[in-house]
Amino acid sequence: MATRTRHGQDYWQHHLERWGKSGQTQVQYCASAGLSITTFCRWKSRLTDAIVRKTPAPPPADKGVSLIPVRLAPPVSVATSLDGVREIRIRFDSGQWIVDVPSGVNSEHLVGVLKAIAGASQ
Repeated sequence: MATRTRHGQDYWQHHLERWGKSGQTQVQYCASAGLSITTFCRWKSRLTDAIVRKTPAPPPADKGVSLIPVRLAPPVSVATSLDGVREIRIRFDSGQWIVDVPSGVNSEHLVGVLKAIAGASQ
C-alpha cells in the first residue's frame, strides 16, 4: 500500500515559485513534478489568501483641494421652464449665486437644473 507524505508550507511555496517561473500551466507543472493538481491548487489558494490577509489595505486617497477657474460676469437672471414646471430663477448677485425655488417645484427638475449649472461651471 502506498503511503502519503505530507509537506508543509515551505515545500508548497517553493513549488509555487518554481511553477511561476516555469511558463507551464498548473497541470503541466504538476505532471512534470509528480504533484497532485488538487493539492497544488489547494495550497496555492491557501498561500494566496494568507498573503492577501497580511497585506495592509492602502490608505484612503487624499482628495485634497481642487481649484476651479471662475470667470466673473455682471449679475444675470436666468429663468427656466420645462413642460409647465414652475420657474426656477438663478442669478449672480454680489459675488454669489442665488437660486430662487418656488414651492411645489419638482425635486427631480431642480436636481437636473443644478447638475446643468455644475456642468457648465466646470
